[in-house]
Amino acid sequence: KFIVNGFVGSQELTGICEHHAINRGSLVLTEPRDQNRGATEFVSRNYTKALGRKVDIPGLNDWCDRIVNGGLAPGESVKGFVFSDEFTEHHYSNEEFVTIMYHTFFDREPDALGFADWTGRLNSGACSRGDVVEGFIGAPEFAELVASFGL
Repeated sequence: KFIVNGFVGSQELTGICEHHAINRGSLVLTEPRDQNRGATEFVSRNYTKALGRKVDIPGLNDWCDRIVNGGLAPGESVKGFVFSDEFTEHHYSNEEFVTIMYHTFFDREPDALGFADWTGRLNSGACSRGDVVEGFIGAPEFAELVASFGL
């Protein structure tokens, strides 16, 4: 609906309609996934990066609504995916978990030094998975990723 709405609200269509004395009309976007493209793309990537699957529309609408209309911070939404039953049921090793966090929060493979640091701390019990997630949320690289979605 983003694309259709872009055409419907365009200056070009407005000009054509005015030239031919046609009422342009409008499109009302009622689903949260259609109201903010950046939020929709951000949430969609959480499904693929964190959960390894395609979105489900009710879930996509729910997360988009929470971010756009409920003021949920993007990092908090990622926590919802990472600490969901669906994610935790996989019983990922610490190495798998850290790799998924790099993919989810930074959209890249782990760097050797960071990977060794996070997995080492997890393996020794010096930090929890929650600590790892908070560390990723607070990273400037994640802030840049979030900003690239206009959030």
